[in-house]
Amino acid sequence: MSTKLFKNVKKVTSLFAVFLLFIFVEQGSVYAVDNNQANKYQSNDSIKEMANNFIQRELQDTDSLEVEIKALDNRLKLAACEKPLSAFWPTGMRKSGYASIGISCTGSRPWKVFVSAYIGVVKEIAVLKQAVSRGTVLSSSMVQMRAMDISRLNGHYVTDINSLLGYRFRSANGREKLLQPGMLQASKMIRRGESVTLLAEAGGIQVKTNGKALADGEQGRVIKVRNMKSNRIVEGEVVAKGIVRVR
Repeated sequence: MSTKLFKNVKKVTSLFAVFLLFIFVEQGSVYAVDNNQANKYQSNDSIKEMANNFIQRELQDTDSLEVEIKALDNRLKLAACEKPLSAFWPTGMRKSGYASIGISCTGSRPWKVFVSAYIGVVKEIAVLKQAVSRGTVLSSSMVQMRAMDISRLNGHYVTDINSLLGYRFRSANGREKLLQPGMLQASKMIRRGESVTLLAEAGGIQVKTNGKALADGEQGRVIKVRNMKSNRIVEGEVVAKGIVRVR
């Protein structure tokens, strides 16, 4: 190789090396800018984490929670907060089902954002094991307890059937249907025209007398009864089958 050719090759090699160095420096500058830009904004993950921690803390006494924080818009650009974030329930917000959690920054560049979440509350509730017809009397063998999310049931469920045992179904219901209080009505313990026992208590003394029911009555209902001894009409609460406690 001639001396001239060697010098040309060496010159090209040097220029190429400078070119590569320029590219690496430029790329490093771009990455540095990107990192600086990222540090200017509050990360969406930190906002979601704050919302989740807030829900878990606020509802820690709930038996079982299933919390899902919805994704935030990737275009959201909130200034990085130099102070710890704060979370709060918006006024009137329900604490189960679909909800919103307020997250705020009180730093030098304050902001506030609302995060959507689904809060599932799981409880053991009663489900019918068999189909029932109208007028069927509820017994414990007819139901099974099952863990379910009650957040969207609006209170139409039963967690303890003991107080409803002996009640009758208002209409027919299919197997696997959730047991609801509105499905049932108390069985009548007294029929109009029946002879009943009137029970009166005063000062630790209990007095019983015969009466005649002037209305049907289930447990807890107040009905009118004719006192057969005095022929007076009195009011009393049905406390058991055939027994009325005078008020």
